[in-house]
Amino acid sequence: MPAAIFDLTDERIVEQGSYWALTIHYPGNVATASIRGQIKTTYGGSTLASFSLETPKFEEETNRTKFVIYLSAAQTTKLTPPVDHYVYDLRMLIPSKDPIRLMQGKVKVSPGVTDVQ
Repeated sequence: MPAAIFDLTDERIVEQGSYWALTIHYPGNVATASIRGQIKTTYGGSTLASFSLETPKFEEETNRTKFVIYLSAAQTTKLTPPVDHYVYDLRMLIPSKDPIRLMQGKVKVSPGVTDVQ
């Protein structure tokens, strides 16, 4: 199954100099899994940022696992708005299984204006 195309643009845009997060719900109890992902200049290009992951939580009432990936304000400060867009993907790593490429897409960065020291 191919990865979902999910662009980080418009209401999901990465704002330079601010904390950014995305919540993903995955079916079943995969709380032992982890998600790894990177933003790159182009496919095969330089890595600009790596997503961090909060501890996954299994939600028994809905039978799904909640993952929150995020970029800190320090990370987004280092992202300069690209001419067009950057690219990213996310892979799920489940113990004893092959990695699953969950999502991929474009990343837009909204430039920051205010300096916070």
